[in-house]
Amino acid sequence: MSRAEKLPGNEITTAFRAVGSPLATRQASLPPTTTIPPILDSRKLLTFVTLARLESFTLTAGEMAITQSAVSHAIKALEQEVGCRLFDRRGRRAALTPAGEQLLAHANRILSEMQSACHTMSAMVK
Repeated sequence: MSRAEKLPGNEITTAFRAVGSPLATRQASLPPTTTIPPILDSRKLLTFVTLARLESFTLTAGEMAITQSAVSHAIKALEQEVGCRLFDRRGRRAALTPAGEQLLAHANRILSEMQSACHTMSAMVK
């Protein structure tokens, strides 16, 4: 099991990668030209939203308690997943591109819905 698969919050990703999972079965039965779009990772989205707010890789790393390199890797991977640049890097400042501004609106809604789901589920347990 990879390090990423051991991290909390990756249960869905791990489940989808499992042999014999519904997604794996579906992918195997699709014609070769059909691709399934990637599922955006919540950790990458949180890193993206934090960087958009702080406009600094260093400050983002500090606030998230991760390395600056981890922030850079997360943003680079997210940019590859969505197929466009999300930030203009100007010296020490990271400014959103128009595509980044579009994704920011979606990311805020996605993260808000995820947080709401966690609160709802926590309330059910109490």
